[in-house]
Order: sequence, then structure tokens, then C-alpha cells
Amino acid sequence: MNYEDQVLALFGEANPVSDLDTLEDLMSPRLEVIEQRTGDMPDTKVREIDPSRPIFKKDRRFGLVYGLAAALVVLMIGSVVWAVFLNDSEPDVARQPAQTPTTTPVTTQPPPTATAAVFTVDEALSVKDAYIEASNAGDVDAVLALFEPDSSVVVGTLTVDLVTFERYLVWSIAEGTTVTASDCTANELEDGVELTCGSTRHQHLAVAVGAPAAEGTLTLRVTADGIRNFVEDNNPSDFNVVNVPFDRWLEENHSEDFDTRIRAGAWDSVAEAEQAGTLRGRYADEWAAYLDANGCTYQNPDC
Repeated sequence: MNYEDQVLALFGEANPVSDLDTLEDLMSPRLEVIEQRTGDMPDTKVREIDPSRPIFKKDRRFGLVYGLAAALVVLMIGSVVWAVFLNDSEPDVARQPAQTPTTTPVTTQPPPTATAAVFTVDEALSVKDAYIEASNAGDVDAVLALFEPDSSVVVGTLTVDLVTFERYLVWSIAEGTTVTASDCTANELEDGVELTCGSTRHQHLAVAVGAPAAEGTLTLRVTADGIRNFVEDNNPSDFNVVNVPFDRWLEENHSEDFDTRIRAGAWDSVAEAEQAGTLRGRYADEWAAYLDANGCTYQNPDC
């Protein structure tokens, strides 16, 4: 809508027309020729009136105002367009994909291997004392509880498992044997302590006839899990000095019971080992009484 149309619209709103005839008159006004005077106005020119000429005269002041307003609008639109352009040309940080932060891996060094024993010497000595105490008390279960499940056990010249070692303990306890261990030296290892002690085995037969005890060494490797290695090494000659004359007497006087099963190491069960040990202890007392009755000794049994 141009300027003239806007003015006419405003004029129409301010002057409503009641009928179409009046509207037609207003839209096409008829202007009559005004009497022209020539006497007093010699320079007056006669001009014909054009009925199609608009009845309203444009005011240049309003045109200037509207022009300035239009220029201001164009300026504002241009500023907005320029701002949008600048905004699009700059990187949109918010729309950028998130960058995963990179970190330099930290290399951790493993802790140095401990050089100290994980099981102290005092603790190893306590295990040794517990073994001696339980063995002399006849508590086989307490003795076995001190060992690791896969312990290596050496008795004399025989390497046995814990099943056979249990029978040996039962036989020895039934016979009446006791043990002692002292003067230990300790060697600290990475996983425990190795003890080497002087040991003495007092078998009931030797005690009954006054024979010396069997001397030897007891070596225990003890860890936090128990006794891993057990080695009892005694001098065979200390046993033979009394065992040989006793076995001869036993064969002569109790041939029905003289069997290798009465000696250490030949049992099929714990009950059999206990029976053999008990029988050996009883015959040891009988032989000792025989020697005393005849004024003999284990060293000279045939006096």
C-alpha cells in the first residue's frame, strides 16, 4: 500500500459513508470553473482544471519523515543480517563434538620384592615346640595339623607322605617313644624359616634296658601355612645297638609274634600300626625284666 492509499484509508475510517451515491461523489468530485477575474489580475492565467487530479496535496515533510523511517528500518535489517553472518562464520563451540580428553598413561612400578621372611624365626620355633609337645602327648591330630597338606616328610632313609607318617606317629606313640629338639639354628628364606635342630629320640625299648637314646637332627622348613619339609635323621647304629639283641630274643621266645610288622614301617592301617607299637612296648618291658633276672645287659644278653 502506497502513501496515497494509506491516507485515503485513514480518511475513510474518519469519515464513514452511509450510501453508495455519496461514496461515488466523494471518489469522483466535480469541480466547477471559478469565475476568473481579469481586471485586477492582469497576469492571471486561465488554467483548466483536471478532474482526475488528486484532491489532496502531498506534504513533503511527511515524505521526508517516512523516508528516514524506511532508511532506519533498512539499517536495522542490515545490522541483523550482518550479525547473523558473523555468528555463522565463527565456530560454534556448543555445537562442536565433545573432545575426549587424552591422558598420558601412568606406569606404576611393582613394589620391590620383600627380602625379609614372611614367617619369623620366633614363629618357626613355636611351631617346632608345638610339634614336640603334641608328639610326646600322643596327640596325632595336633601334630598333623601343623603340616601343609603336601608336605615332604623324610624319616630315616624313607620319604613318606602324611598318610604313612601318621601311622609312624601312632606306632611310635603306642610303643612309648618320646622326642626332644634343641640347639636350633635358623635360616630365613623368602617364604619362611628353615630350622635345623639337634634331636633325641627316646624309644621305650632303649629306656627299658638302659640303652642310650638315638641322637640325630631334625630339620623343619616352616612357612605361614605350616611345616612344608620335615626331615628326621638319626644315627642307625644308635637303634641297632639295642634293636638287634631284642629282635633275636623276641624270635626265640615269641616266634608267633615275630614279624616284620612289629617293626617300624610295615603297617596297612593306623589300627595295625597302633597294635604293633603296643605289642612292641610290652615285649620291651618283658625283655628288660629277663635281663635283670639273669644279671644280663642289652650289651651282653647271653650271660
